[in-house]
Amino acid sequence: MKDKIIEQIKEAIGNKFPILSSMGVCNGLAGVSLFYYYYAAYKKDPDYLEMSVRFLEESIDGLNDCYNGTTILRDIVEIGTLLNFYAKENVIDRSDIDFFYINFDDTLVSFFRESLSAADLSPISGAIHYGYYFIERLRDKDFSAELNNLIDRIEELSWTDPNGIYWYSSIERQGHHLIELGGSHGIAGIVSFLLHAWDNGIQRDRVGRLITGALEYLLQFRHEDSSLYTFPFDTTEKRANPRINLAYGDLSIGYAFYKAGKLLGIDKYKLAGIGIITKSGNVRDDKGAFVKDAILLYGSEGISSFFSLFRSELSTSQFDDTIHYWKDKTLGFNNHRNEFAGYKSYFNQFDVNTPLSLMNGIIGIGISLMAEEIGPNGYEFLKYLRYTL
Repeated sequence: MKDKIIEQIKEAIGNKFPILSSMGVCNGLAGVSLFYYYYAAYKKDPDYLEMSVRFLEESIDGLNDCYNGTTILRDIVEIGTLLNFYAKENVIDRSDIDFFYINFDDTLVSFFRESLSAADLSPISGAIHYGYYFIERLRDKDFSAELNNLIDRIEELSWTDPNGIYWYSSIERQGHHLIELGGSHGIAGIVSFLLHAWDNGIQRDRVGRLITGALEYLLQFRHEDSSLYTFPFDTTEKRANPRINLAYGDLSIGYAFYKAGKLLGIDKYKLAGIGIITKSGNVRDDKGAFVKDAILLYGSEGISSFFSLFRSELSTSQFDDTIHYWKDKTLGFNNHRNEFAGYKSYFNQFDVNTPLSLMNGIIGIGISLMAEEIGPNGYEFLKYLRYTL
């Protein structure tokens, strides 16, 4: 059934890609390129790499005055990251991609400075988002000034209490900026970036202090009495948040603790991360109370891919049942009569890009279904959702 669904997704992408208004990987045409990159490996047919490169070129061409998407800066960042990946994998020559960075580096630096001035640290669309791009570019260009400025701003915008360090979310919810704990807009998302910076040798002593301070702050909100869930959504909630996905909650927090323990050599954090993730591995949703579709960001295939990543990382079979459960959910969501391979995205239906996209649609579902057949690097696509080990 899985192979059939992958073929249905491929056919739907071939028919529907013209609807895409965004050009990036997560929500646009460059995601189609990444799909064909995976499909070439899945089929062991390098001819499909030509289609991958074709859609990459079309996505770059789409970054023009006629662009009618909503996230052009994010698209530029994601395409820049994809270009580097393809160059590393010898899909394209590195000498052929210099033009892209010459055209867009200065633009991104300008908007990065605006984000710093606006105190917008968002890992999704703010200063930290640009920070990932600058780190990606370090092998070819010196962005140390921008990265140092970003670390300065992260520290300036931090708050402290006796338990550690924290930040308010850039996202306003019902008129308030909350101290969110998870990955997309919360403390774990900032920690994940700081870990990426530390791993790339950026101000390690200073960055290390920010990481440990933030993780110590998070620990005070850990609910040991819950058998399935560990952390609340934000500091105002008294109970653990009863859902899991790649955007918010326990998976992103467990990931941050595990990666911190791994990189910084702190066993307490590594064990805390494994404990959080293991507990999340027991969550089931037979009635469809919180997992509404198969997408990567909020749905079953995102959860399955997360545990597949950690199964490989830890060389363990303990997550096998969890992966199979959520994979079966993904196959079961293939029950709609429509033009998108039988899948329907529950969230973000207002966006024309959603049904196809990597983050919220069938491109991501298809890539993840192929990933387990490809080998150790199969889950490389999760870097676009900020999960790398």
